[in-house]
Amino acid sequence: MTAVLRKLESGTRMMIHPCNVCGSDRAPFGYTVKGHPSRWYCWEHREVGEAYLRGAA
Repeated sequence: MTAVLRKLESGTRMMIHPCNVCGSDRAPFGYTVKGHPSRWYCWEHREVGEAYLRGAA
């Protein structure tokens, strides 16, 4: 899932990486494999991201 730019109530703009599985805005775990776009996962789906990193997905 690609990053999105969100505008906060204060007017500040923040780049958010949604979870590739559930779409949650709280996805701090990012993984990348050479030649592929990065993927981001929330805490609940971190295992999916680690499997992707190992090449299982």
